[in-house]
Amino acid sequence: MSRLINSPESDDTTRELLRSQRATEAGDRMKSIVLPTLSFVGFILIWHFAVVYFDLPVYILPRPLSIFPEIARRPEMFLRHAWVTLFETLAGLGLSIATGVILAFMIVWSDNMEKMLMPFIVLSQTFPKTAIAPLMIIWFGYGYLPKIIISFLIAFFPIVINTVLGLKSPKSDMIDLMRSMSATKAQVFAKVRIPMAVPYFFSGLKIGITLALVGAVVGEFVGADSGLGFLIMAANNQFNTRLAFATLFVLMILGAFLYFIAEFLERRVAPWFEASRRTDK
Repeated sequence: MSRLINSPESDDTTRELLRSQRATEAGDRMKSIVLPTLSFVGFILIWHFAVVYFDLPVYILPRPLSIFPEIARRPEMFLRHAWVTLFETLAGLGLSIATGVILAFMIVWSDNMEKMLMPFIVLSQTFPKTAIAPLMIIWFGYGYLPKIIISFLIAFFPIVINTVLGLKSPKSDMIDLMRSMSATKAQVFAKVRIPMAVPYFFSGLKIGITLALVGAVVGEFVGADSGLGFLIMAANNQFNTRLAFATLFVLMILGAFLYFIAEFLERRVAPWFEASRRTDK
């Protein structure tokens, strides 16, 4: 039996499987770079030819290649405003994560807490955040705080809901098995519910990151003297579409950067989930 297991044929098969796995992973990494790049280039080309074909004036829609010189001409201005928006986004997101995870644990821990909290969580998402943005400015002034609160209000919902789904995702058989071995409620959470909830949490986090950025910009639209939202409003008031689109481009880059950080953290914290997702494909 040992000769069969350690035979040259089995070693060759193992090496071939490892080689095939590495090639698949390298191909996936290449696709994740090449395909988005091709999509972006195609979008820029369609935009450029649409402006040329319809002979659109600059104040309606600038040519895409005129946006990049606008950024290169004043990079320090864009960096200064981007930093303000980034700070507001991360502060709102941090509050969303802390509040969302705590509420999710309370909801799953106790049925009574779920009945008490879930209606308020759902109701918090039924009114448009742009409607309360002016009130935030009146109550808290023009500083960072109103933008952080709006960012938090928009971002925390997907985090709390996804975390609740993750904590409830273990099958009843698994929970019953733990209880049959005299596991406490806290041990069931630590050994079963929390590990199962990690991928769900990151799914909510990736949605929450983009929403937190939107919330910060919405707050800057209403009342601010800095930030990318303020810069967009200033450009619109001056009919400077080049500056407006350049700011939108910086905003898109910032959002993509934050999203990919969340994906990177997910791969590090929950590598088993990424591996199972690749296997399913």
